[in-house]
Amino acid sequence: MAYLLVFSVFLFANIFALLGFGLPGILILNFAIISTALFAIYDKVNKATNYGKPTFNPPTKEEKEIFMKEIQIAKDEFDEKDLPEIKELFLEDESVNKKS
Repeated sequence: MAYLLVFSVFLFANIFALLGFGLPGILILNFAIISTALFAIYDKVNKATNYGKPTFNPPTKEEKEIFMKEIQIAKDEFDEKDLPEIKELFLEDESVNKKS
C-alpha cells in the first residue's frame, strides 16, 4: 500500500513538473528524486553493516602465550656466532679503503 502511495505522489509530481516546467522540469525532478532515494538506501545499508568500521579484538591469554612461545623459539634458533664480529666488519672496510 505504501508503494502505491509513493508511486502516485511520484506520478503527480511528474505531471505538475511537465505542466509547469516542461521536459527539463521532469528531468531535473526525476534526477533529484532518484539521487535522494539512492542516497537514503546507501545510508541505510551502510548503517546496517560494519563495513569501513575497524574492529580490534584484543588477543586472549592463550593467543598471547602462543605468540610468546613462538618468539622464544625464534630466539633459541638464532645464534649470535653466525654473525660476523663488529671488528671484522670495520677491518674489511679499512682494507678496501687502503687499496683504492
